[in-house]
Amino acid sequence: LAYNSFKGNETNFGTQMEQLEVIQVQGNRLSGSIPSLDLLLRKDYSFIADCGHPSEFETNLMCEGCTMCCNAQENCYPTDDFNAMGRLKKLNLKNYSELVVVFFACLFVAAGMLVPAIIAFDKYKNRNNFTSNVVRRKSVIMREKINEDKKYALETMGSISVYKFLLTTSWVGWIIVLATMGAQIWMLFLFVKGSEIELNEENIDLVYSWKCPKDKLECKDTADDSWQGWVLFSILVIAHLLKDLISGTKLLILSAKRRHSMLTRARHFAGGWLLFSVTAFAMFVTFLYNRAIATSNTELIMNAVIILFICDLDEMFYEIIMVINPIWVDKITLPKKKEDVVGDKEEEANDLEFRSCISSIEEDPDTQGQSRSIQTLDSELQSLKTVVEKLQDTVKQQRKENANMMKLLQSSQDIGFGTWNFFKNVVPK
Repeated sequence: LAYNSFKGNETNFGTQMEQLEVIQVQGNRLSGSIPSLDLLLRKDYSFIADCGHPSEFETNLMCEGCTMCCNAQENCYPTDDFNAMGRLKKLNLKNYSELVVVFFACLFVAAGMLVPAIIAFDKYKNRNNFTSNVVRRKSVIMREKINEDKKYALETMGSISVYKFLLTTSWVGWIIVLATMGAQIWMLFLFVKGSEIELNEENIDLVYSWKCPKDKLECKDTADDSWQGWVLFSILVIAHLLKDLISGTKLLILSAKRRHSMLTRARHFAGGWLLFSVTAFAMFVTFLYNRAIATSNTELIMNAVIILFICDLDEMFYEIIMVINPIWVDKITLPKKKEDVVGDKEEEANDLEFRSCISSIEEDPDTQGQSRSIQTLDSELQSLKTVVEKLQDTVKQQRKENANMMKLLQSSQDIGFGTWNFFKNVVPK
């Protein structure tokens, strides 16, 4: 029945064809719909019709039970039972758009599990380092570490990226970052929509890569992409995006450090999660889109380059802002001077964090014995400091007395030499 001139808009093969294994009606001018058939043989070539796009008709032929849909160019593609969309629907997901929602939800849950685990590990690792006296003596060192962490976080987010504005307190910076990420996700989502396997839809980029020859029963996939192309594609994607994935993970780890205030940790978590999520989403979209339209190794590379170019949008916007107002960028990103730090709300929050940490640990009975021992050592150390200070004062006083004696001795020597010269020159021999 394939490749004939059959016409009609009500194609019905009845219900008496119980032994039918294969039916192929592509290459005709059928319209309307074809009811589902219970075929004995269920292969990708078992039931083929012209239900793909583009079609010769304004409305595509509807075929519920088809295993392969062909279009007006005689190119074909398997239906849901034999493509990735069918496997997706087994997971109760209708399309790739729902898969994207699940993807971001999984990333958020993973980050939410990672941070508490790091907090617990950090607390266990430093369980003996947060007694009251130790914290008081190390508060200056802690502040230095906090300042180092700020610089480290900015460098991790990228020195030429608007993403680092997430680590600042500037609302304008946050709006710029969120707008940039929104634009990136929006662009990437267009590629997701283009990857959808909806054979009756017009607004998709799916390539019908299958051919069903007139002289053969089976159909064949004509795509020429191979494992070599996918390996090179993977190398390109990893080389371009792995750095951002690692940077996002580092910020998530930094958000678990107890030496920072809750506000700072929240910013680190938001920055790390957003950076990691957008980067992982770009990798996911690149793979998804290539699965839908790439038919050769060169197309795998070209498609990846186009999509990865979207990931550089944050650096482009940063360069634009630096041209417009570099002073503002330096103001919100460069570390504050010491005189500007006094009274800073974030530093006050860190002090509260220290005090809460001290009080919680002092109440712990396991550390009370250590606290008493440290207090005893601290009092002995203060006594030694007092003795050393007295000795230093004594040494200074002795040095002053020695200096005075040296001056008197020098004066007496000068007087003696003067008297001798006088008698030597006045008294005759």
